[in-house]
Amino acid sequence: MVRPWLRLALPDGSRMAAEAWLSHRPSVTIRKHPYIDTDLAQMKALGAIDDSLHAFLSAAIRAGKNVMVSGDAGSGKTTLVRALLNELDPNERLATIEAQYELLMHRLPHRHQRVWAAEAQSGGEVGVDGRPVGEVSLTRLIELSLQKNVKRIVVGEVVGEEVMAMMEAMQGGRGSVSTVHAHSALDTVERLVTLITRARGNLDTAFGYRLVAQNVDLIVHISLVDESHLEGGRKWRHVDEVVALEVSRDTHVAHTRIFEPDEFGRARPTGALPPWISDVERHGFDAGWLDPAASTWGPAPDLLVRDRGAR
Repeated sequence: MVRPWLRLALPDGSRMAAEAWLSHRPSVTIRKHPYIDTDLAQMKALGAIDDSLHAFLSAAIRAGKNVMVSGDAGSGKTTLVRALLNELDPNERLATIEAQYELLMHRLPHRHQRVWAAEAQSGGEVGVDGRPVGEVSLTRLIELSLQKNVKRIVVGEVVGEEVMAMMEAMQGGRGSVSTVHAHSALDTVERLVTLITRARGNLDTAFGYRLVAQNVDLIVHISLVDESHLEGGRKWRHVDEVVALEVSRDTHVAHTRIFEPDEFGRARPTGALPPWISDVERHGFDAGWLDPAASTWGPAPDLLVRDRGAR
């Protein structure tokens, strides 16, 4: 028995994870992706964004802004990244870097005709350098993608030392996108700084903050309200925050809250403009969408339990 687990991509794009001899009985889990060929218009139809978010996010991704999509597990980060990427010109050259194929842009030739999709490889026996023979890490794939003359580099999820290569990709590219687990937009900054300092033990946090501020233009946080365990309940997913970042001399990260949660936790414009507003206006964005009155959310979500906590 070389390895008591199996990770496999199924023909429809679903992922199978199977294990045996690791627990009291074999286990098989299949993770399906219901929204692969999606875009921001469908995200709006699903209640995840409104018209103002649609207009702003579409212009931001087309303007080449570096975007981090954050949220808790199962909140819909990958689906939102797919929707963002599907706003781009089909002829734009992309690289997608993932631990396991989930974005599946290479399966949508009508959406993306020039995709270099790469998946990390775990390798086999440990070699003399202490790493599994044949291992190809996310960091190595990002380094390879920088040689591919691609316009954008997309990293499915940043979880470890690959954060440094991702920062390099954001610095040298135009419009990179990635995801990270975080509980809020500002928690996303803290999470990235933690990953940076862990990846390079000799770096101080001040450098980490500065690196994030220099390379991440926009954080989009998506929220999950799970009432599926309650009778008649369901899961609600929606963008609740959008924050623009820039370098600050004092704190190393200055942030502008472009969208903030309304009374139901859904993102509404604050009236503030990002420091690069002219860039998105050059891609057809009307700054009037950032007026608080421009919010077009539909009826309030039919939550079984109302959030009475302060936001």
